[in-house]
Amino acid sequence: MPEFHFDRERHIYTLDGVIIPSITNILHVFSDRELSHVPDQDVVEEARKRGQQAHLDIERFNKGLCDQFESGHTMAWAKFCEDTGFKPTHVEHSTYHPGLRFGCTIDVLGTLPDGRQFLPDVKTGSKYKYLPLQTAGQAMALSSHGICPRDVLRANVYIKPKGEGYSYTIDLHENEGDFEALKNYIGWSRVRDLYV
Repeated sequence: MPEFHFDRERHIYTLDGVIIPSITNILHVFSDRELSHVPDQDVVEEARKRGQQAHLDIERFNKGLCDQFESGHTMAWAKFCEDTGFKPTHVEHSTYHPGLRFGCTIDVLGTLPDGRQFLPDVKTGSKYKYLPLQTAGQAMALSSHGICPRDVLRANVYIKPKGEGYSYTIDLHENEGDFEALKNYIGWSRVRDLYV
């Protein structure tokens, strides 16, 4: 069995002692392009910090370390859980894909009342076209270890704190082509890194 490690402080994944890219790093070309229109990088940094805090709050809530009133983000997330009946089973779970050699950390995997597994990726910002590739990579990595099926229900859940009424929206990722697109992009990015 390969030795996998995730250094959470430095956000570095290793497999058998060799650094492997994260799904976020692999997709950075898309995220960089989406954010290139923002002239003030302080705005981008502030949004990144806000997103990190929201994820920490929601992680604590999912692990039972705080109640829903911890923050506006946890209140919105608690509303999502209550409305959908979602129950977390894996929180901030780090894993890797052995064949494609990338690492990822999911926000949460859980179940719905009908027994289906659901892989929601929590977002606090804008909707971007490339994000279904991120959840496809997460599903591929999890399924390679038997944690969930590759065709697990995937989505981004956009949470809106107090100023926006403690609400959420769900953007389902149902395109089966996401998996092939991600595999092709990973192959292309490795060629680019080696030869361009």
